[in-house]
Amino acid sequence: MTGTPSQPIDAADQLRKLGELRDAGLLTPEEFEAKKAQVLARDWSVPLPEGHADAPPEAEGAIPGVDVLPAPAAKSGSARPYAILGGVIFVAIVAALGVFAVVQSGALSPHHTVNGTFVIVGETCGSTGYSDIKSGTPVTLRDGDNKILGSTSLPSGAFDATAGGCAFKFAIDGVPEVPFYSIEVGRRGQVTNSLEEMKNAGWTFGLSLGG
Repeated sequence: MTGTPSQPIDAADQLRKLGELRDAGLLTPEEFEAKKAQVLARDWSVPLPEGHADAPPEAEGAIPGVDVLPAPAAKSGSARPYAILGGVIFVAIVAALGVFAVVQSGALSPHHTVNGTFVIVGETCGSTGYSDIKSGTPVTLRDGDNKILGSTSLPSGAFDATAGGCAFKFAIDGVPEVPFYSIEVGRRGQVTNSLEEMKNAGWTFGLSLGG
């Protein structure tokens, strides 16, 4: 059965409607140009029968030849607060781990300069009976777990009448507060003081050999 011919479509009217869709943001400039070319290429003076492949049934208010995509569904904002909360928790955990690492390293505890004097009693500095105690001999400071807190080396010695021998003075900077301190000069063995003893002694070690 042959359908009833539809009324001719005004190309100018279709172009006007396409322009309105473009201005409303429903068509991109590229889509507008493509649809305009379709409108201009079609002979609108010849009506198409109903059911023709080029003239599908149109919804009320629709423009023939114009494919209007449905508006995208609004994105749910329910996931956003969880994402923000997750980010805050992550930052808090990282900050807490950083603080813990700093505290464990002793960086936040007070730091001191440990001064020391190593005296070879009864000896002048010109010649001593201890060839391993001299300028350049290593001095190492450790904590109670044998972790090195600092190190230096002996300078040249000088005779100290008060000390009664050849005295080598040294200093180790940036020493944190720990329960115990052990100082060793060369391989002469360690001398250990507690934190309280170090405070009472003004952060100094007095070491001697011989006599």
